[in-house]
Amino acid sequence: NGTRSGILHSYIHTSEGYERLSVHLKQNLCQEGILFLRDARRYEELFKKKRRGRSKPWRSKEGRDGDSNETWTSPPSVISSSTDEDLDEATASVATTAKEIFQTYLDPEAPLAINVEDSLRRRVDACINNGASFSLHSCTHPARPTSKQVTPIESVSTKYRPVQEELGSFPRYLFHEIVSEQLELLVMNNLQEFLDDPENATSWEAHCSELRDLDAFESLPHS
Repeated sequence: NGTRSGILHSYIHTSEGYERLSVHLKQNLCQEGILFLRDARRYEELFKKKRRGRSKPWRSKEGRDGDSNETWTSPPSVISSSTDEDLDEATASVATTAKEIFQTYLDPEAPLAINVEDSLRRRVDACINNGASFSLHSCTHPARPTSKQVTPIESVSTKYRPVQEELGSFPRYLFHEIVSEQLELLVMNNLQEFLDDPENATSWEAHCSELRDLDAFESLPHS
């Protein structure tokens, strides 16, 4: 399942993949997981640096049914330079987004509550709401699977873009373990039924082929 989880993580981050899987999960009344994966990625995007530009904290407008007119886009980075003012703004934005994700998906009474291992939920809660330090208990990032054949396409554009690993008490990898859990659940409970649809299977196979082509390209010597 590890390789499939890596492919799924990459597939969800394409417009077609997200739309197709979202429709399938909505029909099966289990869309919370993919919505969380989308918003966890948006949280991580806030740590990417750019020279100029600021952004207000992102706020979800989703209801329980997940209806939205939003397209799959990442929020602009809030880190514009290394000044204290910019970093303070970035930290505030990250903190607000993290709290909203917790309130939307991770709190036991959340409107779109997802299944999360309880001790992991408590560790994330302590970091977000009490300022406790946070470290990964497992270090495998779902977007970087060990198989070289499932390198995410998005890495081409983001590979050389610097990131801020921490802002205040908030690490960039805060939701990585929960992301891994949700991907594994999707693979176990939903992926095969999704692929039983011929059009979805064709889309999935095209994405896998693109990943293999990308891996072959990256393995070539470049001057």
